[in-house]
Amino acid sequence: MKRYTYFILLSFSALILAIAGMTSCEGPAGPAGADGADGMDGVDANATCTKCHNDDPYLYAKRLQASNSVHLTGGNFERNSADCAACHTHQGFIERMDLGVMEASGTVKDPIPPNCRTCHNIHTNYDSTDWDIRYPDPVTYWVNGVTADVGDGNICANCHQPRIPDPLMQVGGSDVSITDSRWGPH
Repeated sequence: MKRYTYFILLSFSALILAIAGMTSCEGPAGPAGADGADGMDGVDANATCTKCHNDDPYLYAKRLQASNSVHLTGGNFERNSADCAACHTHQGFIERMDLGVMEASGTVKDPIPPNCRTCHNIHTNYDSTDWDIRYPDPVTYWVNGVTADVGDGNICANCHQPRIPDPLMQVGGSDVSITDSRWGPH
């Protein structure tokens, strides 16, 4: 019986030591180390990030508005072929605008919808200029070559404009059969 009691006490003691070892403190903290590097590009986040990422409801409201827009909810970003991706995907639009062309160079793989970074300079300078419109220049309409300056709406007019109708109707010309739902404005 003594051996059995001895075995139980030894097992119980080992169990208590194991539990204590797993839950004990690590010990006293060592000396303080040197401060780490600041955030992005060596800039203190308190001086930059908190200008937007704070408890002000403005950014939250803008994110809610964007998340309810057709840009993000309409499923149109799945139109990722070269001719559609130039307006219907973030990647295609950026490529088109940077290159000054009407179409993306090809089908956009893993397309994402137009979003805040499509139209604004988000996280470029880490200040209020990050809200600036990415492509503010006046827009030349594809259908007639007329250039219009509609201020901040220029970014929108790059996509939200009539397309070149094909076949093109001519005043006094022959009848035209329209067989494409994407003819002209769409």
